[in-house]
Amino acid sequence: MDLPIAIVMNRRILLPTDFSKSSKEAIEYAHGLGKDFNLDLILLHAGITGRHISTRIGSRKIVEAIKNSSELGMERLYDAVKKKSASNINISYDIVYSSSITKGVETYAIKNDIDFICIGTKGATGVKKVFFGSNAAKIISKSKVPVITIPENVTYKGIKT
Repeated sequence: MDLPIAIVMNRRILLPTDFSKSSKEAIEYAHGLGKDFNLDLILLHAGITGRHISTRIGSRKIVEAIKNSSELGMERLYDAVKKKSASNINISYDIVYSSSITKGVETYAIKNDIDFICIGTKGATGVKKVFFGSNAAKIISKSKVPVITIPENVTYKGIKT
């Protein structure tokens, strides 16, 4: 995949994750970019909170269990990525809670001066098949920050041009 050089010259990449295979593949891809261009990678898990979610689930204890699970998942992911990292890559992570995943990612990106968002998608042909109803589609359509989507099973092979 060839990316415009102007994109990779920026410094801060936001990597939203739901701990799925496609989000981990996007992280791997961005890690390759980070090695080549000395970029900062920020792993972000955006969860949904608020009155509507606790009402829907029915218990504050369940909401707390979800938050604890998110924190544990993020710590494990961070540790795994950090172990693979070259010394020139600064990796950090954060967890945010918002009324929607899209809003959480967008707000975080703007407040933290993110240069672009790198998000994994499930590969398919046609934009409608790939993005219909997905969080990735919502982030792409609403984000004021540039978004790079990484389809499943794509491996970073360097920048050629």
